[in-house]
Amino acid sequence: PLTDYLPSLSISGVVVQQNNPNIIYVLTGDGDGGNQWAYYVKERSSGVFRSTDGGITWQPTGLNWNRSDAPRYGYKLIQNPGNPAVLLAATSDGVYRTTNGGISWTQELAGDYTDVIFRENNPDWVAAVRYGSSILSKSDDGGDTWTSHTVPNPLGLSTTRHMLATTADRTD
Repeated sequence: PLTDYLPSLSISGVVVQQNNPNIIYVLTGDGDGGNQWAYYVKERSSGVFRSTDGGITWQPTGLNWNRSDAPRYGYKLIQNPGNPAVLLAATSDGVYRTTNGGISWTQELAGDYTDVIFRENNPDWVAAVRYGSSILSKSDDGGDTWTSHTVPNPLGLSTTRHMLATTADRTD
């Protein structure tokens, strides 16, 4: 185990940098660990940590939280396929983006976001989805600006957790 001494033992996202496998990012906290009806509890996030030596040592990035503050949870961490310095984190506190390899982060969307994804053939296209709602947010500039849409629910199903997928065949 390489993360035993991080402030949060649960990891909800791992990114290995495409051009340098010694650089690894982890998003701590387990947003999927349970809910108020479960017998187990979610593990709080301490933010994103970075290793430059293949996971032997870890340093906090600019996205770090004190676990004694209001609880925050991690869901997903992704890296821009065209630019390894750009990462996005979907968290219970919103979608955060870094353009400098984790030194600083900007909250791009507020709210409880459970998934974020780049389109495989267009790294400028990004989408994120909110927990417990039918809100889909989309960006055409790599996550700098966003528009939000309500996703239709033709069957009227009660939904809480949404997941995203893309295909190279779609261009919208």
